[in-house]
Amino acid sequence: MRLAEWAGCLLLVASAAGPARAQPLPRTNLVPGNSWTTSEAREGEITREYDGLIDRTELRMKIVPQREGGADNPTTLYVSAVYPGRAVRVTPDRVWIRAQSDLTVQPRRLRVASLALSADGTMVVNVSNPDEKSGAWLNYPCASADNCAFDGLVAPVPIVGFFRLLQAKRNFGEAMGFPFTLSARHVEMLTAFARELVPRER
Repeated sequence: MRLAEWAGCLLLVASAAGPARAQPLPRTNLVPGNSWTTSEAREGEITREYDGLIDRTELRMKIVPQREGGADNPTTLYVSAVYPGRAVRVTPDRVWIRAQSDLTVQPRRLRVASLALSADGTMVVNVSNPDEKSGAWLNYPCASADNCAFDGLVAPVPIVGFFRLLQAKRNFGEAMGFPFTLSARHVEMLTAFARELVPRER
């Protein structure tokens, strides 16, 4: 049998046997899961969750920003980053910020679907009425827009913009219609979070 015919036979056998073998899991988008906004988390505490089924790790941290003005601010920010595997091999190209509003605080104040964050006047994230193009989405506490009002907004932040927050003199923004400021203590928390996204030398 000539070499070309032999190679053709091998290809035919491999094609026939292919469907019987286990197929790899489809590649998943590296977006945060649904369990990253637990109220039990302490502010500034970095938590890590590894999902062995899809082989990815998610880091999370909670921040309660300072209010602007005299009224109570119901805003809580959650920062999340997702990367494949158990250890960071490449710094993720983005982090995710979720602005969540406590609907029991200032209940008569209208919430708007917006999240903006500025580092020394440079917009790091600016989302209003999110759509697929923005990569952002609204959160509904009962998981259905038909049954309840939204209480949060999740938006991607490019990693370069996120690092800019760590170097800025003043970070301020607005979430769900409420203005806020990030203090120096918050920047320290974000810096500790950013360190976890840098691959460690081996």
